[in-house]
Amino acid sequence: MPSFYLQLTNEEDHHDNLPQRIQLAEESRELVLGRHSGSDVVVTPHPSRVTGHDHKGKPLNPKLMVSRQHCKLGSSTGPNNSTVWTVTDCGSGNGTWVQKGTIPPARVSESVPHELTVGDRLILGRREHGVEYQLFQAPGGMPGGAGGGNGGGGGGG
Repeated sequence: MPSFYLQLTNEEDHHDNLPQRIQLAEESRELVLGRHSGSDVVVTPHPSRVTGHDHKGKPLNPKLMVSRQHCKLGSSTGPNNSTVWTVTDCGSGNGTWVQKGTIPPARVSESVPHELTVGDRLILGRREHGVEYQLFQAPGGMPGGAGGGNGGGGGGG
C-alpha cells in the first residue's frame, strides 16, 4: 500500500526547527498541525523567516504566523480503495492555502475539507511568507528509511 508524506519545500525553512518530512499515517485518520505543543505535528517558524507587517502596520510576530491549532489533515477511503487526503483550516489567523500546479493558491475553508492530490502545495500562514509543504506518494514505504509515526517534533509553542 502506498504511503503519503508532506515534504518541506521552502529552501530557507530547511535550517529552521521545522519538521522536514511529515509522514501521513493512514490509520491516524486525522492529524492537527500547529504551533502548540499539543498538536500532532508542531510547526513553529524561526523568527528570521518572517518579515513584513500586519494590516495595522505592526511587524509580524513569527510565533503567530502559524496558529496554535492551524489546520487538520484527514484521510478517508476513496474509489478503488484509494486513500483520499483532505485539509481543513482550524480558524487560523493567517489562513491555510493549497496550490495546485501553477494556479495561484486558494484559501482553505474552515467548514469544507479541501481534497489534496499528489503534488499539491500546502501553505500554513500568509501566502507569501507561509511555511510550505508538498504532498508526495511513496509506493511501499517512506524513501530513505524515514517513516513511522507522524513526523512530530519541530519545537515547542
